[in-house]
Amino acid sequence: MIAAVDSAAEIIRSSASNAGDLVEVARNPVEYRYLVRSSAAGCYSMAEEIGREFTDRSLLVDEKLDHVCRVVNGRIITTGTVGPITIETRNALDYGHFEVTDSNGDKFKMYFCNEYMAVNSPNGTRLNTFPDFIVTADYETGRPISTAELKEGAEVYLLGSKWTNMLLGLGVRYRAPYKRLEDALGIEMIKYLDGLFID
Repeated sequence: MIAAVDSAAEIIRSSASNAGDLVEVARNPVEYRYLVRSSAAGCYSMAEEIGREFTDRSLLVDEKLDHVCRVVNGRIITTGTVGPITIETRNALDYGHFEVTDSNGDKFKMYFCNEYMAVNSPNGTRLNTFPDFIVTADYETGRPISTAELKEGAEVYLLGSKWTNMLLGLGVRYRAPYKRLEDALGIEMIKYLDGLFID
């Protein structure tokens, strides 16, 4: 569709409202080959497959999450309790960290900038680094919990999978944003992402 921005916006909002769902919009015309090269082609199919596994009512919570992990070739890292959350908002982004303590008292350190950026094991070894698949899920329901929803004392599953198992757009394959995140969070990221960058 080619239209003035205000007219197109009205049509799109109306369509989204009628569909009761989200829509994706490209403001400027682009060639199909550009989309194939630069977008995360196939990610919606993967998300749909994850959704099917999660909504299977015949499965218990841990079984659902095991099935989700199979889709992304990942694993349940641990289960535990969320400790105090340190958070600072800068330029409309929430930066922070917290720990998930398992039943043995081992602490997994989590770093975030709106989304999860890194997970360290109790001995400090890096387990996952954005854009890896990093998810906290409610222990009772298995539903994902975002950083904005997370509360101290919450019981969670911690899931992870490497970025090489994900379908990624080109936007996450440039170094500059990671350098800024490293400075903001006080952690290393780039050295853990060998093979990701195209610049």
